[in-house]
Amino acid sequence: MKKLLLSFILLAVTPLAWAQEIFEVKGIIFNQSKQRVGDVKIENQRNGKSATSDQWGTFSIEVMVGDSLFFKKEGFQDAAKLISTKQNMVIYLNQGITLNEVTVKEKSK
Repeated sequence: MKKLLLSFILLAVTPLAWAQEIFEVKGIIFNQSKQRVGDVKIENQRNGKSATSDQWGTFSIEVMVGDSLFFKKEGFQDAAKLISTKQNMVIYLNQGITLNEVTVKEKSK
């Protein structure tokens, strides 16, 4: 009876351990013109770890299924991606909107 109970517990716990596995995800970042984008900061929101894409737009970072990655670079809109499977990623960043500088001199009447 004890062996049966132990076997049942092991079978019940094994899928939970598999779901929590940490792995390295790799990816590449493009802009909307399909040009590679380097120097993008990638941050894992669960553990605070970060990485930066190289000059060819490639990156790797440790994640678990269910983690959220945020991608940030000046001149581009921030992007977020949920890790749902163990596979490489392709990220497309949209160009940001650049506003001209405005100087306020005095309050209008």
